[in-house]
Amino acid sequence: MPKLLLTLLLFVPALAAAHPADLLAVRLTPVAGAPGVLDAQVRLTAGTLRQLVPGLPADLSDAALSEAALAIAAGVWDDMPLRAGDRPCVHLPGGARVAPLYVELTARYTCGEGPLSQRFRLLSVLPDGHHVAVALEGTPTVVEASGGQQLVKLGEVGTAPSTGQSVRSFGGWVLLGIRHILEGLDHLAFLAVLLLSGGGLRRLVALVTTFTVAHSLTLGATALGWVQVGETASVVVEVCIALSIVVLAAQNLRRGPPRHRLSLTFAFGLLHGFGFAGVLGTYGLGERPVMALGGFNLGVELGQAAVILLLAPALAFLRTRPQIGPRLVPVASVLLLALGLYWCVERVVPVVL
Repeated sequence: MPKLLLTLLLFVPALAAAHPADLLAVRLTPVAGAPGVLDAQVRLTAGTLRQLVPGLPADLSDAALSEAALAIAAGVWDDMPLRAGDRPCVHLPGGARVAPLYVELTARYTCGEGPLSQRFRLLSVLPDGHHVAVALEGTPTVVEASGGQQLVKLGEVGTAPSTGQSVRSFGGWVLLGIRHILEGLDHLAFLAVLLLSGGGLRRLVALVTTFTVAHSLTLGATALGWVQVGETASVVVEVCIALSIVVLAAQNLRRGPPRHRLSLTFAFGLLHGFGFAGVLGTYGLGERPVMALGGFNLGVELGQAAVILLLAPALAFLRTRPQIGPRLVPVASVLLLALGLYWCVERVVPVVL
């Protein structure tokens, strides 16, 4: 048993590092009183930036980004050229800063007349699965680029993107919600901790319903702008999401049924809702926020239901195996507890340093 636990713990960093960070969020904002001038903002993870700009230091800082300005221009800005009509826009150097959860790059474009389009050649450098969400202020929604479709047509400022572009529909928001829950290891780990707590079908339904209601409340309130979550609060939320796994996993290791599990699930569900809202906010809700919110939340619930329908019977079967059943909860809970602690450290260290 101790050897098995040690072996599992050795895999914790690899599992935690597998959490995807495959989104580049681009926002173009027309400058008031300056026709043809747009401010550009790109948000991406430090890991993604290092793939685009090899040689960046392990511990990024604003000073390090400033020193690497030419390399960033070549690796990022030059590989996402913007055009107006059939003429390229002029790219003017901007700045860069390290935020708690991402790196933010800024620049300014000067463009001529005509509909805007942008090609993201940088996707050829990144592994499969990376994509770009482009928001042009004044247009109704977000357009996406991926490895197979690197060119996006943004249209004129104040108009919708051209017909045929990958503008997100209700079904698209549903798929985004499904993908987020299936790719989010921390959310999956939380669901696994809930299922490991045991109990009958009624207890499981109560826990899942409580979690669903809680995260739907904060997701909706934040996405619709009723609650504001700043950068510092976003870091706190991400750390607390990791802590939620630690707390419930530790409860699973105690003798007897977990105490206050429903109330803790509700409280932690509120935190997970803020996490979901952070992803949704990156894409922008467009001119139909209720549709976007409803589709994304439905996708989250469908993805969550799929995980539970697969995992719950598997756990029930394993509990009946004499060689596995007695060890299942303690071993899995220790592994999940270690993952939660790893994520806590991973999310706190960049802020402290």
